[in-house]
Amino acid sequence: MVTGYSSSKSSTLVKYFKYDYMALRLETYFTNGNIYYYYDVPHEIWQKLTQSEQQGKFFYDIIRNKYDYSVERPGADRSLSFLPD
Repeated sequence: MVTGYSSSKSSTLVKYFKYDYMALRLETYFTNGNIYYYYDVPHEIWQKLTQSEQQGKFFYDIIRNKYDYSVERPGADRSLSFLPD
């Protein structure tokens, strides 16, 4: 797995981002411990995100709710994972 990493420059909610170039998956690590995995995110979007001066705004405007995703909530009871969010 080839990945890229970027600490969030300007967001108080996002801690950092990781990107898997092979899987086209963007991992977004939030300050509350939740990890969101966004799928089929093009390389160009990752590049623009890492170059953006306002990464939090870019994330919310361009990525959030635009790509399929899953959520990992550390400490959550995995036996209830079948329940909707």
